[in-house]
Amino acid sequence: MSKQQLFITNSQGEWINTWISLNYCRNWGIWEGIREILQNQLDGIIMSIGKINIKVIPYGDKYNNTKYQFDFIHKETKELFGKIEYNEVNNILRIWNKGSLETGDLLLGGIKDTLNNEEIIGRFGEGMKLAALSFVREGKFFSIITSGKCWSFTQKLDDKFIKNGQPQNCLHWKADDFSLEEYKDKVTVEITGITLDEWTEQIDKFLWLTQKNVGQIDAFDNNGNIIGQLLINKFFKNKIYVKDIFIQETEENNGATSCYFGYNTDLQLDRDRNAVKNLVERNKKFSHILGDIMNRRNSIEVLEKLTAEERIYFQKNYVKDIIFLLEHGFYTCYYINSFLTTESRNGIWNQKVEENPLERKGKNIIYDLGSFLSWIKEKKLPLSFYPYFLVGGWLWGVMTGSSYYKPYDKLYNELIASSKIVDQPQNLNNTINEIIEIIKKEKPNFGINNIKFKSFNFQNDDINSIGIVHFAQDVIYFSDQLANTNLDRIKKFLMLETCCHFFKINVLNILINSSQFFADS
Repeated sequence: MSKQQLFITNSQGEWINTWISLNYCRNWGIWEGIREILQNQLDGIIMSIGKINIKVIPYGDKYNNTKYQFDFIHKETKELFGKIEYNEVNNILRIWNKGSLETGDLLLGGIKDTLNNEEIIGRFGEGMKLAALSFVREGKFFSIITSGKCWSFTQKLDDKFIKNGQPQNCLHWKADDFSLEEYKDKVTVEITGITLDEWTEQIDKFLWLTQKNVGQIDAFDNNGNIIGQLLINKFFKNKIYVKDIFIQETEENNGATSCYFGYNTDLQLDRDRNAVKNLVERNKKFSHILGDIMNRRNSIEVLEKLTAEERIYFQKNYVKDIIFLLEHGFYTCYYINSFLTTESRNGIWNQKVEENPLERKGKNIIYDLGSFLSWIKEKKLPLSFYPYFLVGGWLWGVMTGSSYYKPYDKLYNELIASSKIVDQPQNLNNTINEIIEIIKKEKPNFGINNIKFKSFNFQNDDINSIGIVHFAQDVIYFSDQLANTNLDRIKKFLMLETCCHFFKINVLNILINSSQFFADS
């Protein structure tokens, strides 16, 4: 005879049908049952002393190094308000907290009084009955002892409910008098038949029980209220926790659903608490968490909560990780731009420029290469006018909010607006001589030593009357253009009588006319 049968045989209470079929919520198992019971225990303790005053002390026994038992005490008074203990001899998991429950709390749905308490996770209701159902279905004996009663649950056939000619198996309950002193003024849940492994594999799913260093960083809204935590320990990668309880693990590299980091926050869940109900809400909340921590990434309150190893990893990789998420279209950062400061965008900009290939030393960004090249062609400008690297995806939107960003057309217009007429021929000669000296240095075999220059007349500063001007970012590009041009063309170019503009770019005032100004040799 099993322990469950022995208990039922010796019981005097009457079994009453809950009207819940044993086939209801077939996806619920031991994890879902333990989750409901432990969240109810924590809620009960929170209602007694408040979450901020709870301290959880894990312990094991002299035969086992695993800390699978827990005391819940008041931080200040050290008074014991709850306990989780496991009896390996009888395979009994006992969970209790101070307080009491009435019949309505246990059996009647829709009367929970905890909806206005943001710290409360669940607090009985339908979840408790489904927990009982999941344990009974797994062959465990489940009971709740409170207010002098022991509420027991089992499965029984009920011929009042017939399907296909067969009575249906339903969850039943009964209440027996129970007055042992050790259970007085407590709500105690006992699950008999659960193995140590079945229990310990659930511990890391509760952030208030796990002994792993979580690497938990608080994130805040504009009013200083905590909106959640980022979990940077690799064990929690891609895992979502809601109010400190594991909900789901997302795919590793699926940008649409993957979380990349671990998160703990408050979100709407489906009825079974196994998935986030609203992905838009999730992505906004996760973006807010990522953005706030990005803004405070160097602050003491962020770094002091991390171990030395986590701190090194965080400082070295967090900005890189944000760039990775933006570039690869992870929806968990889709809304991050709304929460970043300009300083944070500058930090992302600097990191991206640092990663830029050596052959592209420019510090400008473009998104649409085709449009940029068409604009360059239209203006007849060299590519070196706007050294760039391509930025795609959502990273573009973030980097354009940096104080470093200047669109190429805006830069062009600013240079035009700031240009000045050089009305003294000597100024032009000095500038060209300076260019020639650089060319001679860079191109020692280039035969331009005896070039003479004719005085120029300068007429106006209307860019459209000049024709097209070329800008150069560096003198190497300029010298390359001359080196690839016939010497006679260079002479004719330098002796042209036309109005000219000089633009301050890097260390030189450089003028380069387009090829349309060269006469045929």
